[in-house]
Amino acid sequence: EGQIMVCYGKVHKGDDYPILQFAVITESDIFGAEKKKKKRHRTYEGEKIASFTDLSVGDYVVHESHGLGIYKGIEKIGYAAFQGNNLKSVKLSVTVKTVDAYAFYNSKVSELILSDGLQSIGDYAFYYCRNLKEVNLGDGTEIIGDKAFYECDKNLVVTLRHNIKSIVYRAFDVWEPIQLYYSGTKEQWKSIYYPSPVFPMAKVFYNHHTHRSD
Repeated sequence: EGQIMVCYGKVHKGDDYPILQFAVITESDIFGAEKKKKKRHRTYEGEKIASFTDLSVGDYVVHESHGLGIYKGIEKIGYAAFQGNNLKSVKLSVTVKTVDAYAFYNSKVSELILSDGLQSIGDYAFYYCRNLKEVNLGDGTEIIGDKAFYECDKNLVVTLRHNIKSIVYRAFDVWEPIQLYYSGTKEQWKSIYYPSPVFPMAKVFYNHHTHRSD
């Protein structure tokens, strides 16, 4: 009597061998060949950007490695990012919270617009920016690092908000006759960490308020 044996294998088509009285029947012989499903390739409609300046906060973006996301803005200008650069005008987005050490060291910056979102300025961030004549800090700035604005224009004009908490010694050129406008009172100024040796030759104006166009 004949026997039936069921086993697992990778044979795609059956066959028979009369002399051996043996036949192979595959799954496709019984149920038909499996129909392969065509893979659907997803496509994204959009356009490539030339730089981050083409984006606005909240824009949906598709990164070639990381996929879909939402652009939340640049939060940090990295270490020595624009050191020695020929940039003459710098306007920081409100999303930027930190300017790291040496970020614009020895650059050609002459116009600097800082937003209220900026919280801290690192050591030597704008050191030796000889063309920089005015620094107008926003409400969010709390910390100014060592020599952050050292060796800038000798007649540098600085505007600080009353929210400032710490100015590291030598943050500004201590031996230049800079003009400093502070939005707080003289008593508030005295409460800032390390204020006394920072501006020995500066002319300080208290309770000063200025309009910020940014």
